[in-house]
Amino acid sequence: MSPLRSRMNNRSKSLFLATLMVMFSFSPMLTAPFVSAEETGRFASWPLMGSNDTGWVQLDVTGADPMNGTGAYVDFELQLPPGAEVSNVSVGLMADGANGISMDEPMMHSMYSSDVLFDWGGYG
Repeated sequence: MSPLRSRMNNRSKSLFLATLMVMFSFSPMLTAPFVSAEETGRFASWPLMGSNDTGWVQLDVTGADPMNGTGAYVDFELQLPPGAEVSNVSVGLMADGANGISMDEPMMHSMYSSDVLFDWGGYG
């Protein structure tokens, strides 16, 4: 093989590899899903900064059975953007006492991370 042909072959390989690296660097942008908080199908978007005041939310728990010790529960989902800081949260618990209803050791936890958000074990 002549030296000129060898140089041309190396040059074309180098150019091909450089082009391949540039194309692969753009592939995450082409395949990443769009994230949004707005419920439009499966897509959501959040502003860069701001706050969200959800106001008071009433959750009616169900499923308690004192005969076998089953506790009541309710599912509540609040979508937050990745890396969001949750602060200034107030929790109010109330039972009207009708028909012997009372609260015993109320607890709130995250389903996905198993973090305990509120635990009044031993109170109630």
